[in-house]
Amino acid sequence: MEGIKNIELEPLIETEFLYVLENEVNLVKYLCSKYDWYIENRYKPIYPKSIQKKLENGEPIAEEDIELAVSEEFDVETGEKQMKILEEE
Repeated sequence: MEGIKNIELEPLIETEFLYVLENEVNLVKYLCSKYDWYIENRYKPIYPKSIQKKLENGEPIAEEDIELAVSEEFDVETGEKQMKILEEE
């Protein structure tokens, strides 16, 4: 156990969190493209409410639907609070 005391830790990897509308829109687009796979494998990603309804009903989803849904639910203040928590950890 004495050797453990002399181990130097590697520097931590720097991370950067960006909570911006465009990133959230792109994330929802990606999640929508994988919807069938998620269902088949029993995953339950969280989608904006209006998008979730369309997916469950098998309705087509346009890019404009995603942009509108994300912009309606996008909350900068909550995102900034979450980013601060993550940065402190």
